[in-house]
Amino acid sequence: MGSLLITLLFFGCKSSGDQKKANVPYDSIRTAIKALDLEIGEGSSDPNLHFRRSQLFYSDRQLDQALHDINKAIALDKTSSEFYILLSDIYLLIGQPQNCG
Repeated sequence: MGSLLITLLFFGCKSSGDQKKANVPYDSIRTAIKALDLEIGEGSSDPNLHFRRSQLFYSDRQLDQALHDINKAIALDKTSSEFYILLSDIYLLIGQPQNCG
């Protein structure tokens, strides 16, 4: 159990390759967020839409919104390791590394 926790902390708190979207221009991020807003609409049950929007919010350093969306994605699909990696990255940026595990 202890080694699993250490492994999760080590890998969970590293940046994911999918999150190298930080080089996307500001207008492109905002446009993509608006497009996802329309797709998600009210009550979307597709966790990948929430995950993608969370990635964009993360790239744009809108961390409260990123945290909200990644938690929604995890509530819809608790099996995706990508979701937990992004969650850990968000916690690191908001200064809560104790929540990475």
